[in-house]
Amino acid sequence: MIPSITFQPFLPISWLLFLGGLTTLFIIIGLITQRDRALLRSMASASLILVLLNPTLIKEQREPVKSTVGIVIDHSESQTFGTRAQDTDTARAQLINELSHYTQFELRFIEVGKSSDNHYASSTNLFNALAHAISDIPPSRYAGTILITDGQIHDIPSLPELNHNAPINALITGKKNEFDRQIKFVSPPRFALVNKPQTLSILVEDKGKIRESVPAQANITVSVNGQDVGHYSVTPGVIFQTEITLSHAEKNVIQVTTDTYEGELSLDNNHAITIIEGIKENLRVLLISGAPYNGERTWRDLLKSDSNIDLVHFTILRPAEKADDTPSSQLSLVVFPTTKLFVEDINNFDLIILDGYQHSTTFPLIYYDYIAQYVKQGGALLMVTGPEFTEESSLAKTPLISVLPALPSGAIIQKPFRPTLTKEGERHPVTRDLATPAYPASQWGRWLRQIAIQNTGKSIAVMKGADEEPLLLLSRVGEGRVGMLLSDESWLWARGFEGGGPYAALYRRISHWLMKEPELEEEKLSAISDHNRLTIRRQTLQNHPGPTEVIFPSGKKENITLTKEKEGIFTGAINTDEIGLFTIRNGDQTVLSPVGISNNLEFSDLISTEEKLAPISKHTGGHIIRLHNEKKNDIHLPPIKLIQSQTGQVSPFSHSIVLKEATETRSVNISHFSLFSGFFALLTCLLLLGGTWYRENY
Repeated sequence: MIPSITFQPFLPISWLLFLGGLTTLFIIIGLITQRDRALLRSMASASLILVLLNPTLIKEQREPVKSTVGIVIDHSESQTFGTRAQDTDTARAQLINELSHYTQFELRFIEVGKSSDNHYASSTNLFNALAHAISDIPPSRYAGTILITDGQIHDIPSLPELNHNAPINALITGKKNEFDRQIKFVSPPRFALVNKPQTLSILVEDKGKIRESVPAQANITVSVNGQDVGHYSVTPGVIFQTEITLSHAEKNVIQVTTDTYEGELSLDNNHAITIIEGIKENLRVLLISGAPYNGERTWRDLLKSDSNIDLVHFTILRPAEKADDTPSSQLSLVVFPTTKLFVEDINNFDLIILDGYQHSTTFPLIYYDYIAQYVKQGGALLMVTGPEFTEESSLAKTPLISVLPALPSGAIIQKPFRPTLTKEGERHPVTRDLATPAYPASQWGRWLRQIAIQNTGKSIAVMKGADEEPLLLLSRVGEGRVGMLLSDESWLWARGFEGGGPYAALYRRISHWLMKEPELEEEKLSAISDHNRLTIRRQTLQNHPGPTEVIFPSGKKENITLTKEKEGIFTGAINTDEIGLFTIRNGDQTVLSPVGISNNLEFSDLISTEEKLAPISKHTGGHIIRLHNEKKNDIHLPPIKLIQSQTGQVSPFSHSIVLKEATETRSVNISHFSLFSGFFALLTCLLLLGGTWYRENY
């Protein structure tokens, strides 16, 4: 209760000043002229002025303002090991009970580590969450912070960045004698060339109190896409380097594992996984054109525009035996290097394209056999056929026949037709998404000529043309692939005839499928993970891919049914709490997929620690206390001590939770009592006025 006196005048101050001045003037005149009568006049005048000033006694009742205690609960993934989660819950309950005795505090809990969809964060960022949670609290009303954590925090601010002066206390979960061995990649590459050696740097680390049973050397195993490629003995703490070779493009799963030992804090970090994208060096394409025609440059221009392709293009304008009297010095043409291309360098090409080409004496027949062998051993061949395919010099009458997907019937269909997709073409990745808003299938331009064939053998017809005849054939021969486009009119799409069509996408996909682009495989199983969710995607030409088996890192197996997303695509997903390498199988397809973030900071160091928080806690006058006493398994909170110190001052207490009391107060009740008003003031004024009158008259 704090009393005070103030004035609450009935008239404006200016009026009171005028009246007061006038009264004072009369009093002075009275004192000069009639001193014996002036005293009562002065008192009567002063009482009237005092009534108008209305002096008031104010009594204000105040109480201390409640201050806020920020309690940050660490629910990060590293808090799930050992008894840390249980320790956290116990400490929280005890803390609430202890602080309930301090009515001057309000508690604000900040839960950090899990999002609303139950996903773990990849790092522990307690201070960012704390700063956001207490941003509305004035510094003078903030009592301090209590962190319940294992000490592995990744966003501890530097001392100059600290924006409040309240004590920061930490209750450390976990035990002091923890031990853990981990293995990790050191700066792993994101990309590597296929079939080229790639160096990997691997580090094994022993942290905490090392057990006597743990040997000085660590055994590690390196695997690529599930196949072991090396076993090594390494020294913990020393970076070990080894080389691997990627056998295919796209995603490659690289895993390293090390031995596990009893008493380790976690076995989840005894293996590490990284993804390396395999990329091919520039693809080499050999394009051989026959007689000139309107579409001759279409393939050349498209292939030249692809920076990943090195194109070698030859156009055979005349056979070598044909006489030409032009002097050699004036010729700009070169002799076709058949021996170099088809004997010495044929295996250096990723794709051979024969565009409107027919047999000539330039090519010995044995060279066609070389091309056929090249295909069977893993090469790729694309034939773009026109009328020459039906003639006597057709390539169907050479040793190349052993790899051709179809033979000509001899007929040439000469009429307009609109290319369409077959049932298989609607599912095949080469043609599945050709129709786009820019080029809807119903508006594709027509072609004017097509070559009829006798049969398609084991090939797949993905496009059809005139009279429902096959237009585009794709086939596998041995280890290689062959494509056959049964029309030389596709250039009409490039020229925009009747609106054109998606020629660029078609050409690019045909050539890249032939060169075994992984994304264009018609039978492909893939999987990707997002936190604890594994999504499976199956690409197939079948009506349904059948059940899919998922093998967890723990060895547990689970079958899931994939649902149709669109033609040729089936997907499914599962949620899991396991971290590691999952194996997914569907039919003859198998794929590996890691679940868990490969660069997860939560697994970089699992040993509970007091060291990281020590500088900031000391600076703010707080304390760091381990919940587990070395001699006891149960936990007990330290006492709570209250201070009013500022940043930089050392707390006078030890082994305690230090909080700062607020010095601010707030008014809860105000009472007003007028000191000179009412009957008392009236009586006083009447007595003084009466006394003045009496003195004046008697």
